[in-house]
Amino acid sequence: DASELYRWSRELHDLLPHLQPTEIFQGWLWKRGESRTAAFRRRYCVLYSYPSYRLLYFDADPHSNKRASCKGAVDLNIATAVTGVHTKRGPGFEIMTPYRVWVFSPSLEDYQQGELEAWQVRIESMLGDQDQRRADQERERGVATLKEGWVEINEEGTPPKAAKATSGGGGGAEADRGSTWVR
Repeated sequence: DASELYRWSRELHDLLPHLQPTEIFQGWLWKRGESRTAAFRRRYCVLYSYPSYRLLYFDADPHSNKRASCKGAVDLNIATAVTGVHTKRGPGFEIMTPYRVWVFSPSLEDYQQGELEAWQVRIESMLGDQDQRRADQERERGVATLKEGWVEINEEGTPPKAAKATSGGGGGAEADRGSTWVR
């Protein structure tokens, strides 16, 4: 079961935090731009497991083309759902986040080979693991914190528009005056 695999991956990372995120699935998908009327562009997508839970998309396969450029990322830590949809390109799926709905669709050939279901099952399992993680944190700490790191706070007590957050543990050079640990 994929959800059990993600749970074990998360627990392993908690025990060995120096482990890097693992690529768990990859392949070509068509990605729609931000607006509902935007065109679809072919992107090479790579799904990363815990701790990053991200879907990165590139203009070329980064494994075979050193000049491949990362065009963006979907942060699955904040995703709320993945659902099947019909797009201009045929069957696809949407990933809902608080600020955007991301739309992807495999080629017709890949769809016939089960790629759509494969992507959806993996992403749904990741979101299920996130739900379980939130529940565990709420039970243990009384609050769920899926994002944490250092953020700069200006004199008014708010983050500047271009604040850089880093994922760091405690103390060290990141704890300069004006920085605050946030969860």
